[in-house]
Amino acid sequence: MCGTPTEDHPIVFGSFSKVTFAGAGLAFMGMSEWNFKWWRKSLFAQTIGANKLNQLRHVKFLKSITDIRRHMRKHRRILLPKFDAVESTLAREIGGKGIANWNQPIGGYFISFYLKKGSAKRTVELAKGLGVSLTPAGAAYPYGDPDDRHIRIAPTAVDRLADLEMATKVLALCAQIAHWEKWPQE
Repeated sequence: MCGTPTEDHPIVFGSFSKVTFAGAGLAFMGMSEWNFKWWRKSLFAQTIGANKLNQLRHVKFLKSITDIRRHMRKHRRILLPKFDAVESTLAREIGGKGIANWNQPIGGYFISFYLKKGSAKRTVELAKGLGVSLTPAGAAYPYGDPDDRHIRIAPTAVDRLADLEMATKVLALCAQIAHWEKWPQE
């Protein structure tokens, strides 16, 4: 896009995936008119057409920005306690020990959990042995995590808060074991 005006540089993507109807996955993009013409020409050969039924469902369900905000507040009431439970459990169990750190997302559906290099796969393996299923270590990286540090935590996947707290305790314990196996002097 060299030589194009500044307003033609960004293309913003968004989606109602995980927000509305299961399998709906209605997505949207925001861009300049120049980008739209370019994108439309490129997209024409790639798709047979939009899913009009899911589009209609969204229009009928989310009639206005007010409806979208109301719906998202409902999500927040469901999800915030789950994210808070993971955060408080991790902080209590391994906070300040130098074993791991994690983000506190303001939006989204995942927490990024970072261990010392070479510990993530072992942590996932140990957790699995104790009955806690996690996404594979490095799953959030397109070609895997070359440093074997990252685990993506999905608090939304667990229904009961007590189960989530117990699974997080298991994760913290397994992170400590994997750490001590690799660095027994620490």
